[in-house]
Amino acid sequence: MTEQFGTVINLGFDDTGHERRRKVTAICDCPTCGQEVSLWSETDEWTKRQDGKWYHIGYDACSMGECCGKVLIDTFDGGMVLDLNSDGSGT
Repeated sequence: MTEQFGTVINLGFDDTGHERRRKVTAICDCPTCGQEVSLWSETDEWTKRQDGKWYHIGYDACSMGECCGKVLIDTFDGGMVLDLNSDGSGT
């Protein structure tokens, strides 16, 4: 199921006190099966508050998703598709 464009998931704070969020910033069609795929951007900018925690203020410019064993990537420079390795990394 494709998440709606603009959907935000708050992942809470990591072990280093940084707030993490994910947002659907693009939707594309899988080049293998043609299914719509949500591409997510993750927190890439923070501001430190008086409580010592780092709060989200911005997202990464790159959006990524996966389908059919492929990583789908969208950036300001265009899009690309990488094969997903068995260990979960893209090449």
